[in-house]
Amino acid sequence: MKLEHITTTEGDTFEITDMHGHTISLSPEDALLLGDWIDHRRGDLVALMHPESAPSWPQKVPLYDDDDIPEFTEAEALLLCDALNGVRCTPGTLHGNIAGAMVHGYDVDQAAFLARIDALTEVQSQAIIDAVELFWRGPYSKSLIEFYTSLYEVGLVKGERRP
Repeated sequence: MKLEHITTTEGDTFEITDMHGHTISLSPEDALLLGDWIDHRRGDLVALMHPESAPSWPQKVPLYDDDDIPEFTEAEALLLCDALNGVRCTPGTLHGNIAGAMVHGYDVDQAAFLARIDALTEVQSQAIIDAVELFWRGPYSKSLIEFYTSLYEVGLVKGERRP
């Protein structure tokens, strides 16, 4: 991969060329977001190779502001975690993944919840996907209290955990 910083009369752009010769141009803001994402994923790889140096779990997804993840109830957050557990998901497939999981029955207004999901920006959708991924990366032998606490710690449910 080759990264070039180009200054033109229209402004600065960054061009990234992959090993197949495909090139994309990015604004400085998008290039910065991409760099942050690459650093985040690189950190994931380092943590896999050296788990002793990885930060303790759980932590919030570092690439997003707190308002990038909308507020969900515990029931809605559980639905999200169930719907995205073990599936490959993108912002474009988020609705379908959630709608498919709703057949299991959850204490949520399904039509209203899906309407809220459809109204999300792409960044918000990806933030939710990443938060759910972080939720499932944690210890699998969670107690029930740890399970619910994790929903708050990754930012899917806001505020303090109610006992």
